[in-house]
Amino acid sequence: ILFSTCSWEIPYRKLPDAEESVNNFLQLLRIESNLPGCNFPAFWPDMGATMVATAFGGEIERGEDQMWLQPIVQGPEDVEKVEVPGPTDGRLGEGFRRYEMIRDRTEGTVYMRPPDLQGPLNTASLLWDQQNFLMAFYQYPEAVHRLLEKVTEFLLQLIKYVRDKYGDVL
Repeated sequence: ILFSTCSWEIPYRKLPDAEESVNNFLQLLRIESNLPGCNFPAFWPDMGATMVATAFGGEIERGEDQMWLQPIVQGPEDVEKVEVPGPTDGRLGEGFRRYEMIRDRTEGTVYMRPPDLQGPLNTASLLWDQQNFLMAFYQYPEAVHRLLEKVTEFLLQLIKYVRDKYGDVL
């Protein structure tokens, strides 16, 4: 049995233009519906590994084939300035908007995969320059724990938001 939820033949993830992203996904959906096996139509509102971290702020930088977030934490003194964001802050709101566009065009028949949840450690390392973040484990463990608490609180709120807003579409 072939189980398919995604194809990489036609890109729809990480595209800056929402309409192009949605149209490419719908084209993939038509292709996958003709494949043998069990195909679960699911949209992944993924806009890169930095998507969740962008809710905390920071500027996105783009290279030819990748993107990254400029760190918002330079040292332990910056951790207290970091606020727990809302679940649609940063690029998350755009990802949810794209899912809603697809849901509307498919009359709710497409499931949503959760955003690319990196976990507290990885998300924190996107917010705090990674090398300095790792050094801070030894030099400033209290600041590391505080940042991880804030990131964890946000991730739990984000998961609850998705469940409350979209129900069992995950």
